[in-house]
Amino acid sequence: MLVKAEDSEKEKWIKGLSILFVMCSALLITPNAQNIKQKSHPDLDNRILHVLESLNLVTEEAQFYCWYLCSFVVRFFLEKHNIHIPAGEYETAKDAFFSYLDLLDEIKQSSIL
Repeated sequence: MLVKAEDSEKEKWIKGLSILFVMCSALLITPNAQNIKQKSHPDLDNRILHVLESLNLVTEEAQFYCWYLCSFVVRFFLEKHNIHIPAGEYETAKDAFFSYLDLLDEIKQSSIL
């Protein structure tokens, strides 16, 4: 990965955000919801999660921003493709992100897509 363990927190955040922007863009430009499921690569949502978990950010600010960005993007993806999002309140952006991933996993395993 482009982000190295010895990178400073600022370097991890800058590199991580750059990677996340690309991954989030790949998710959002999909012409239909079926394209989130990949045949030869990990699913698009799983790639975003992998990047988030690999960053190992320490500061709350950096963590919050990354989780918030990705939860917003996944929610936008769901809305774009008219996928029902159950009402819910979340303690953190990370909680919202995982809730949206659970929804995507349910959809990928069903015949809804």
